[in-house]
Amino acid sequence: MLVGASAAHAQIDYAAIRATKQLEAIRINEPIELDGRLDEPAWARAPATDEFHQQQPVEGAAPTEASEVRFLYDADALYVGGRFFDSDPRGGFSNDLQRDFVSGDSDLVAIILDPFNDTNSFNFKVNPAGAIGESQSYDDGRQVNGNWNAVWWAETATFEGGWTTEIKIPFKSLRFPDTEEQSWGMNVFRSVRRKNERTFWSP
Repeated sequence: MLVGASAAHAQIDYAAIRATKQLEAIRINEPIELDGRLDEPAWARAPATDEFHQQQPVEGAAPTEASEVRFLYDADALYVGGRFFDSDPRGGFSNDLQRDFVSGDSDLVAIILDPFNDTNSFNFKVNPAGAIGESQSYDDGRQVNGNWNAVWWAETATFEGGWTTEIKIPFKSLRFPDTEEQSWGMNVFRSVRRKNERTFWSP
């Protein structure tokens, strides 16, 4: 039975799935109050990433807990809004409030930005308690610089059925092409600690 399941997942065409993963960030003029609640009308206008894929424990399977992530931007910053459903009444587990918290000790969501589409990325993580951390990845993601620090902010909140986050990343904290039209590589990672479940938007 396990051999059959592994064979089925091995047949998943991940390259084809990745090719379909596109999401538009919506330009806004109105302010976003960073309180973690996603109650500004602009969030409802932004399309959501809502089709995630397990990396573990069941590679390629649908997540057991749903996730939604949206992107907005203005002249100065990129905004990320996330809604993470959770059947645990606590709305996500956090065991650390410190900056650069240990990833394995809490539930978390990470936003991975690759502005040059060259597999060198800026990574921003937040846990349900609002602790944050950032890093840079290079060499096709095999090397991580955890000492990199950036100016950015995140707030979280809970709702009946999960938790939410609002993130603000100033453009001055990033490097990106000097072109009028921007097309960045991007991924979203979520970890549900109690289930040892790791999911990605783009597998």
